[in-house]
Amino acid sequence: MRIGRAVYDVAGILDRWYEGPRRAGGPTRLYFKVRSRGGSLFIVAHDLPADVWSLVRAIGPETPPAN
Repeated sequence: MRIGRAVYDVAGILDRWYEGPRRAGGPTRLYFKVRSRGGSLFIVAHDLPADVWSLVRAIGPETPPAN
């Protein structure tokens, strides 16, 4: 996973959920809570209509620097 210029190895997806309507096109945003091999937790979101990924929150020793 790349956040800015930093690259993190994802050890696993711990949780996932969505935001948006259940019908008429389905979810508009997918969220993933992932753990890096370094032990940090990241919550990332994928905006489906725009096909854009974003960092929602980072917790742990590998927290990326502010852009």
